[in-house]
Amino acid sequence: MNNRSRMALLVAVWFAIGCGGHADSKTADTEVAAAAVPVPMEKAVVGKWRMLSEAPADGKGGFFEQERRIVELRADGGFHIENYYSATEGTWRADGNALALVDRGGREMRWDVEEVGEERLVLVEDLPEIYMRDGPPRRVRNTYRRVSESRFGPMLGRKAKVSVPGPGEYTGAYRYQISKYPTMEIHISKSISGEIRLELGAGDDVKGCIGARTGDHFSESKYSSDDGKHHSREREDRWLSGFSGKWERRGEAAAIELTTFWRGTCDTSEGEGDSMGPVKLECVAIEPNERLPVRTLACRVDQGLRLLEELAINPADSERAGPYTLQIEPRGITNVDVGKPWVLLGAAPGLHVESHDDRETGGSPRVTFAAEAVTLDEHRYIERDSAGQMR
Repeated sequence: MNNRSRMALLVAVWFAIGCGGHADSKTADTEVAAAAVPVPMEKAVVGKWRMLSEAPADGKGGFFEQERRIVELRADGGFHIENYYSATEGTWRADGNALALVDRGGREMRWDVEEVGEERLVLVEDLPEIYMRDGPPRRVRNTYRRVSESRFGPMLGRKAKVSVPGPGEYTGAYRYQISKYPTMEIHISKSISGEIRLELGAGDDVKGCIGARTGDHFSESKYSSDDGKHHSREREDRWLSGFSGKWERRGEAAAIELTTFWRGTCDTSEGEGDSMGPVKLECVAIEPNERLPVRTLACRVDQGLRLLEELAINPADSERAGPYTLQIEPRGITNVDVGKPWVLLGAAPGLHVESHDDRETGGSPRVTFAAEAVTLDEHRYIERDSAGQMR
């Protein structure tokens, strides 16, 4: 397959994938109790680590930086290393203040351990050959942070204190954007916006409304296209639906089932609605912290509705944590675990979630949260034909 065919395939795949009350709170599984005694180095380094920075360790000048490097050192003595261009596996062992690694091809590596802690690891390593650009071998100092295994990664705060949600109204507004150049001649972008209003009744009733709007853009210059002409495609979709269902406390979460939907309106008293689903959500409440400005209802979409997935995020500590349907990088150079879709809504005044992802943001989207009132404008999400009639 030539480069042009490969890029067309990547673009096609990307388009297909993209196209209240309080209870006793507890700390989520992001917290780890402090060890009473020092942990031996060979145990302290076990885990998955993501590189934060790299610098020359040989006293020489600049070098071609990797930008992305993930190291997993397993307790069974196996390792996995990957960057943008390659992945390596093999075995490792501790050797004094160093790690001795042997890959599957028998090549040996030795990493000096300069610092190791619960959340930080500093290693002096050989620069991978592919980054030498035919230059001499180099030693580099790489600083890593431990990758969280929690369902909620650093995006939602260092320590997410959760509780069972109680009755009340929760609202969210969402603005997601991705703009990438897979090549100099191809541009791909997608935008997602929407609002959700969800009310948990004092009994077991649930009602609310969701509106979403997506836009896709693709352009290719004449210097890249097969026919030597400029090409451009646009697509926009809109959805609006009222909904109702039931909820109950189940263990440490609220289980929600949405069973009836009203297409094209938020008015759940208009007719009988359409039965479908059920759409199942499992929700917890997260207390405000340094990232979340309001008490936040976090609902995992267990069974449901593409419409909800469009407005959901993957908050786990992954390479492309951010909008759930925008995690596949159109350049095709990042292998990610897309995780689970979570929809976030805020107690009064409401939660605004924004994500920006372009040339300037690097490998991961930039996700921000703000406490603002949410107004769901139904007209913005009703899809109409050329005669102005609702489709």
